[in-house]
Parts: sequence; structure tokens; C-alpha cells
Amino acid sequence: MRRDILSYLGKHGEANSTSVAKALGESTGTTSYHLRRLADLEPIEEVEDRGDGRERWWKSRPKDLHTPPGLELAPDEREAMLKLGAFKTSHDLSLSSRTRSPQRTRGRTPGA
Repeated sequence: MRRDILSYLGKHGEANSTSVAKALGESTGTTSYHLRRLADLEPIEEVEDRGDGRERWWKSRPKDLHTPPGLELAPDEREAMLKLGAFKTSHDLSLSSRTRSPQRTRGRTPGA
């Protein structure tokens, strides 16, 4: 449920429990509860200038998922780290797809 809520907020920006409930096919009480718990854990936060007391609006909090906690990087270092990470991911996916290729049988490529 919480993963679905995070995904919804990531796609739609800001939302209240009613809009999340409709999108996920859940009750507003259930989504309201999970929105508050997510706010406690800090991946989302309340939108301060929206709502009218009972109606609370929520949005995702920007979070750096690439920099280890406590590590400060200059902008150029961060850019280099992101490029290196993208390269490593691409390389790993390439290796993975080659090992699962349907053309590979018993360690050799057919017709070779």
C-alpha cells in the first residue's frame, strides 16, 4: 500500500487521501493512515498552503538516494558519481541480458 502511495505521489505531485483512495481503490481512512505514517518516516510531507483543516495534502520529499549518508559532494563530484553509477548499471544489465539470451545454448551461440 505505501509503495503504491509513493508511486502515485511521484506521478501526480500533490494529492490528498481522497484522490489517493480513488486511484488505489482503497478507503480514505486507510490511505489517510498510511499517508500520516509515511510522513512520520519522512519520504513525504504535508503541503502547508493547501487544505482546509480536515483535508490534508501531501507531496513527496526530495531525497538523494545516490549519496551515502554523511558524504558531502561538490556538484561536479556528484555529477561524476551519477554518470559512473549509470554506466555500471548499464553494464550490469548488458551482462545480465547476455546470460539470459535465448540464442545461447550450452555455452555457445547457434550457427557459430
